[in-house]
Parts: sequence; structure tokens; C-alpha cells
Amino acid sequence: MSLKRFGGGSTSGALAAVWYLAAAAYRNVTRRLASCLQCSRLKRHGRNCRIGRHVELFYPGRIELGDNVIIGDDVFITADAPDGSCVIGDGVHVDRLTRLDFTGRLRIGAGVTISEAVIIETHSHGYDPHSKPRPCDIEIGRNVWIGMRATILPQVGRIGDNAIIGAGAVVTKPVPPNTVVAGNPAAAVKTLPVEDR
Repeated sequence: MSLKRFGGGSTSGALAAVWYLAAAAYRNVTRRLASCLQCSRLKRHGRNCRIGRHVELFYPGRIELGDNVIIGDDVFITADAPDGSCVIGDGVHVDRLTRLDFTGRLRIGAGVTISEAVIIETHSHGYDPHSKPRPCDIEIGRNVWIGMRATILPQVGRIGDNAIIGAGAVVTKPVPPNTVVAGNPAAAVKTLPVEDR
């Protein structure tokens, strides 16, 4: 890094550079420490897991992470009851502002990418929002890509391996493997050749 970026290379620029580097190091250390503390609360976690800032974990003793899982900032992994479970496979990336509900049972396969502000629900209240939650199971296969602001509703059951969920899609039924779905309600728009993914 050139000191010219900080005050044209002057002494005050050098101090600004030192301050900038110290602040960056502090942020990095505190982020890693917070991630380690969050991981220590989980039922199980693999190697090289990173949990971002302001992540809310409800019933952390019922959450399991595989190796190399990255959970972005401001993610909610939540449940309306302590009976469900959440298992996230190896190499999964959950982007910021996402909400994962595991009131039922949530299984996310290896290599899944969940983009920003996705909602996955594993329970329903029927027609009465004040009724007791009815848990459902959702399984997301391997190498699935869920686009930004997509919503996966409880009745979906399973999303097959290598599927792609389009941005903003509202998924209301099972998705076959190697299928691209989009829209509200989501419908199949393309079948992917196996070699594409």
C-alpha cells in the first residue's frame, strides 16, 4: 500500500496508515473471536467455520455445521419451538440478512449457496397466525443455488441436487434435481444438463 493514499506520503499520512492498519487488524481479531464464541455454542461444528456479526442463533444446541461453512452478517437461524434441528453441510455459504427457520427439521446439503435475504420456513400456522406452529421437514440437496430474496415455504419438502432457485422466487412445492425454477409461485423454467453444474 502506498503512503500517497494517506496525506500524500507525509508524517500525518504515515500515522493515518498505521491507524488504518491497526483498526483493520482489530476488526479482524474481534470478528474471529466472535465467530469462535458462536461456534462453541453449537451442537457440532466442523473446521474453518465462520459466523458473521450480529448473527442470532436460537437453540444453538440443535444446530450442526459441517466444514468450511460461512454464515454472513445479520443472519437469523431461528425456531419457534426447541424440537427441531438444523444440519448445514460442508462448504455451505449463507449470505447476509437470511432467515433460516428450523422449527421442523432443516437439512442443507454440501456446497449449497444461499444468497442475500433468503427466507426458509419449516413450520406453518394454517389459517390462524396465533395457532401452535406445525413443524415440517425441508431438505435441500447438494450444490443448490438459492437466489437473492427467494422464499422457501414449509410444504416444499425437498429441493433436489444441483437445482437453481431464481431471485425473488416463492417456492411452494418440491423442486426436482437439475431444475431452474423462478417466479411466484415458482415454476420450472429450465432443466439443466448434468454437466452444467
